[in-house]
Amino acid sequence: MKFKQSLMVFVIIVLGCSFFACAKRSEKPVQIKKLKVVTTLFPLYDMAKSIGSDKAEVVLLVPPGVEAHSFEPKPSDIVKINNADVFVYTGKFMEPWAEDIIKGTVNKNLIIVDASHGTKMIPGVFHDADEPAGSLDPHIWLDFDNAKIMVKNIVQAFQLQDSANKDFYEQKADDYNSKLTELDALYKKTLAICKDKEIVYGGHYAFGYLARRYGLKYLAAQGF
Repeated sequence: MKFKQSLMVFVIIVLGCSFFACAKRSEKPVQIKKLKVVTTLFPLYDMAKSIGSDKAEVVLLVPPGVEAHSFEPKPSDIVKINNADVFVYTGKFMEPWAEDIIKGTVNKNLIIVDASHGTKMIPGVFHDADEPAGSLDPHIWLDFDNAKIMVKNIVQAFQLQDSANKDFYEQKADDYNSKLTELDALYKKTLAICKDKEIVYGGHYAFGYLARRYGLKYLAAQGF
């Protein structure tokens, strides 16, 4: 009798353990929904990636080295934007093609961020087909005060789409802005001891904001 009772207890324990193990195996991993973010240029990608951290899936639309003004989005790029939660672009002077895409979006929940909103822009120096007369210099992130405004525009969009992580995004934005402040101080400290303060650059006029902020003379080869 004692043997039968012991055997029954053993069987119950084994079956119980087996059931528990099967139950554990059948549990599905919790899927954490991340913000889907599409950015046009790398500075925007870097900002969005830093702010979103592990809570956002950030995509860079314009490949490095590709001219942003004349970039032609592929159908797959337009699909990415329509499937996103947030679309971030620099502004009409940097990505004129973005305006047409925005008008054609069908995703009613998509938040569109013009990162230049609220920044202080300066007139462009050189004008051509891509930058007609009257265009403003679109390289706004090279003035760190503007960069902080861009960060603010991005973080507000993230908070609207994902209010549950509002404080998280705010803290990440503060951390990013602190790095910008440190970098600004380093520029000022380093340039203060430079005897020559003239930049001669072999490309187009991209550093106007930086030159103005730190009192530099600036000459680019664009137009020769």
